[in-house]
Amino acid sequence: MAIRYYPNRVYRARLPKVDRDMAAGKIYTVDGYADISSTALSATVSSDTDWKFHSAAFEFSGATARNYSVIVKNGRKVVENLNDYMWIWHSSVGKELVTLTPGFYNGTELAAELKAQLDTVFSPITWTVAYVNTTGLFTITPSAGTVKYLNTTGTRLSTRDSISGHLFGFEEDSSAAAAISNDTPVFGLNIEIDLYSITGGVLLTDSYTVAKELSIDQAIKLKTSVASVEVGYVVTYEKSINGEPYAN
Repeated sequence: MAIRYYPNRVYRARLPKVDRDMAAGKIYTVDGYADISSTALSATVSSDTDWKFHSAAFEFSGATARNYSVIVKNGRKVVENLNDYMWIWHSSVGKELVTLTPGFYNGTELAAELKAQLDTVFSPITWTVAYVNTTGLFTITPSAGTVKYLNTTGTRLSTRDSISGHLFGFEEDSSAAAAISNDTPVFGLNIEIDLYSITGGVLLTDSYTVAKELSIDQAIKLKTSVASVEVGYVVTYEKSINGEPYAN
């Protein structure tokens, strides 16, 4: 689970039962549109809780053959002020709070996001951050000096803990080194699994419906090939309400 709650922090309180009952069974909808004549569609839908996927529908503007898929994408969901920052120390700067942009990332994308933030926070030092799916390791390397990960600091209580560290598999302070890797491997963040896939389809409308429970660290990805058409899409899903069971 990508959200870990810390006793010293204020976080989302459990909803009252009446609110949970009202929210249970609520269906959320995400829709969009793309011209795929030169750039294929790649749209990701995710939730800030565990969730249940219900359906995905495509509507194409013409009968030109194209490929399209509904995919489960593994990765990490970053939620603002719940798992979005960590403490990094550098030998020439000291410790700095590094904040990630909220969103859904696979392992490679999460590494790229961390690099972008490190480059900004520790400028003019540049960074390399790499993720290897088969080993589950993130490796963080500055262009000069040494680096270490700090799981907890003595700084202000509200941001004392590195609440995004476990996304990368960092569970404890690391030693200062030219490069550091997570102490706990995080496997499979680049894995994608097809739920529904059509090759050379010419239908103007198509849909896929299944009740599939997903974790906060899974997303639904809609993907097409390039084709001389436009495409609209709709995804429906249901959220888990503070860990409560889904409506029957």
